[in-house]
Amino acid sequence: MFSLGQMAYDQQDHADALVWFKRAADNGHARSLFWIGKLFWRGLGLPPDRKQAMALFQKAAAARVPEARRVLRFLSRPTPRPKR
Repeated sequence: MFSLGQMAYDQQDHADALVWFKRAADNGHARSLFWIGKLFWRGLGLPPDRKQAMALFQKAAAARVPEARRVLRFLSRPTPRPKR
């Protein structure tokens, strides 16, 4: 199911990708949670919802998904201030 989601994502069929990722996640595939979060973050196939995306990234990171951990580390970094 996850592989079908990735194939749909690669073909830019985000609505179909979401269906397959949700099915995989419902069957315990934690990496699918990260990909659903990615769809929410970017607003691909559904309205953007960064709060929902963060919740999914955190859930995936708790399940030890490396991509989710990397994204959370990146998003938690302080933004540099422009020099004056």
